[in-house]
Amino acid sequence: MGSLAFLLAQVGAHAAARFAERLAPLKLAPRDAGLLRLIGKNPGTSQRALGEQMGILPSRLVTLIDEFEERALVERRDDPGDRRSYALHRPGQAARHSGRSGGWRGSTANRCARP
Repeated sequence: MGSLAFLLAQVGAHAAARFAERLAPLKLAPRDAGLLRLIGKNPGTSQRALGEQMGILPSRLVTLIDEFEERALVERRDDPGDRRSYALHRPGQAARHSGRSGGWRGSTANRCARP
């Protein structure tokens, strides 16, 4: 059982490294792709809710969202239900980036599974 656990850990590490390599041309890290994916699946989510869901400190998340906004990957919109917070959305460009990274996850997994 010990060697199986080791092999599974190796496959996981290899898949994670390959995913990071595939995101590099987009100047995204796996964490970034995860955040963009969550925003896309939950349009209008607040920064606070996103931070709690991902376990990211609020000050760090503000910096990440600022970077995404500068790159036109995320839009902050006034939250109609709470004027103290912003609702996060992905504009068209961010959807393309996230869609590409989602496809890479699957293709990377398929390549790792090949003999």
